Amino acid sequence: QVIIQEARRKRDTPGSVAHETLHEVMFDEHRIRRWRIGREERLALLTRNDVWSYYRSRYVPERTIVALAGAFEVEHALELARAAYGGWPVAQGAVDFSPEEPPHREVRARTLRGDITHAELVLGWRAVPPLHDDAPALDIAAAILGLGRGSWLYRALRETGIVTSVSAHNYAPTELGVFSISADLVPEEVPEAIDLIAEAVSRLTLLGPEADDLKRARTLVQSRWAKQLESMEGKASAIAAAEALEDVSFLDREYEALTHVTAEDVRSAAGRYLQPDNVAAVAYLPEREGSDLTPAMLERCFAVTAIRRASPSPVHQEFPRSPVSTSGRWQADVLHTRLPGADLLVRRKTGVPLVSLGIYVPRVELDPPALAGLGALVVRSSVRAAGGLDAGELAFAFERLGGTLSPTAVSDWLGFSTTVLSENLAQAATLLETVFTQPTLGEAEVNTERGLMVSEAEQVADDMFRYPFQLAFAGAFGDAGYGLPVSGLPDTLPQISAADV
Repeated sequence: QVIIQEARRKRDTPGSVAHETLHEVMFDEHRIRRWRIGREERLALLTRNDVWSYYRSRYVPERTIVALAGAFEVEHALELARAAYGGWPVAQGAVDFSPEEPPHREVRARTLRGDITHAELVLGWRAVPPLHDDAPALDIAAAILGLGRGSWLYRALRETGIVTSVSAHNYAPTELGVFSISADLVPEEVPEAIDLIAEAVSRLTLLGPEADDLKRARTLVQSRWAKQLESMEGKASAIAAAEALEDVSFLDREYEALTHVTAEDVRSAAGRYLQPDNVAAVAYLPEREGSDLTPAMLERCFAVTAIRRASPSPVHQEFPRSPVSTSGRWQADVLHTRLPGADLLVRRKTGVPLVSLGIYVPRVELDPPALAGLGALVVRSSVRAAGGLDAGELAFAFERLGGTLSPTAVSDWLGFSTTVLSENLAQAATLLETVFTQPTLGEAEVNTERGLMVSEAEQVADDMFRYPFQLAFAGAFGDAGYGLPVSGLPDTLPQISAADV
């Protein structure tokens, strides 16, 4: 019954519905096309004997990997593992092979309608398994297109206000892969968004990335690779996943492969798989809003490969490194140093070559009720331009260091943060200070960000997790202070001017 309720809740999540429908559209035979959590009517038929038989035939020693990570004595840990698992009876494990997907090339599209306020758009191409030689190049291609504020799709669609969010992923679970691009947006912007996505993909397949684009994407992917190993749970999961795919050495080889991907590798892999005659798309639209997405319309957009709005990558700018006093006093394992106007807190954490840093300010008072969302609009507008850099240049500067610039607004504090490769700490700290002390906050930046926040505030009603919390806080605290969402409401955000910000 719990799983049936989870399956129902999944149908209330527009992004999940769109992505899983995309797999159904893309594949005719392979089991990835199935609704992963199961359909309600089939779940209701499962008996205890069904579940027990499945467990006994699949969860057997030959198919099990035990990964240990943490601060322990190795021999003692192995003794405990042997005691726990050594008596497990040997049994042959059943393997569930999927039907093979026959080769096919055609443009496919489907439109869904539902009780939602915004549109979900997702496009996909069949790609390669994780052990394929082209997998690292496709990971970098996804980062170039959709990872971070300096990515092509973010700058073309999110910065211009056409979508509220956009991302690209190379998803390769086992014996196949799916390269996808997804966006949240208002229904009437779907055609324009598809045009711009088609242009970006065409640019990648025809010209490939420039050197700065490649370096930015590669550094971000390397940082993400390291970040998965930061926690003990993450380290154990990564080791087990690598062993399940092939063996533990796959982790090192994966990093090495990502390090050596060239611009030509990316262009060549994108050209092989992200073909205009092999794209599939799903548009999940509100009832009676927007036009249905058809194969003909999709084909027409991707047939036009002219790169009309391909903007050059922002120029990389070096920042001076400022000397900082390191005198301070340790409290437990935190070094506390007083700087002019700020407290610097440092905590060392070894294990991965990453540094997380941020600047945070307590909110002395909450947003005025009529201007709910003001604080969030301040920090979000700040990352659009600061210190003489526009949004693209600022994003590029951070992402070349291995991290993305994240503005954060919660009820009691505001701030900016990033996680970068450790050797880039000084430059990242200088960049953060620039954003904090020299934001432009021009009318154009504020107006564009405010428009996106209005769209997001309207979209909260589609979120079956966040919306109940928003209603509960309003019920508990009323129409002021904690009763108002930090990100504002559709009727308060338009009242905020650039001068207010």
